[in-house]
Amino acid sequence: MRLELIIILLILSAFGYAEECIFPDEGIIITNNTVVCKGTYELDQGMKIKANNIIVDCNGAVFEGIFSYNGMELIDSDHVLVKNCTFRNYENGIYLANSNNNVLTDIDLENNIGLKFYNSYENMLTQSTTEDSKPIELIKSRFNTFQFNNKNINPC
Repeated sequence: MRLELIIILLILSAFGYAEECIFPDEGIIITNNTVVCKGTYELDQGMKIKANNIIVDCNGAVFEGIFSYNGMELIDSDHVLVKNCTFRNYENGIYLANSNNNVLTDIDLENNIGLKFYNSYENMLTQSTTEDSKPIELIKSRFNTFQFNNKNINPC
């Protein structure tokens, strides 16, 4: 019986069902695979991702700021998957700097600037929505792809 239970837990963890979620604190720095617990979080300084080859699943969580700082930052981070997040009331919903080949999917943005990329290449945003007056700002960034479900954007 115990062996069967261990096998079931191993199978569930392989599919992500047994992962524990976290309750993010102000200025949290994420460095490994992370699932955020559902809820609404008032994080004025947002979250920072400083890692390569990880998955961050916000699990439908909503992050709210005070129209300053960034909701999420990816700095020097490559091959990161970020999914199922909502960012509201930040200066920049998501800010990438020196970060390449990342995928952002199922992201909802309601900020001053939705996405701000600096020196970041070949990133992709899919299945997302924006209510930002300025959805995208690119600085020294090329070959990025953006797909908003509610707006047609040509960042060039």
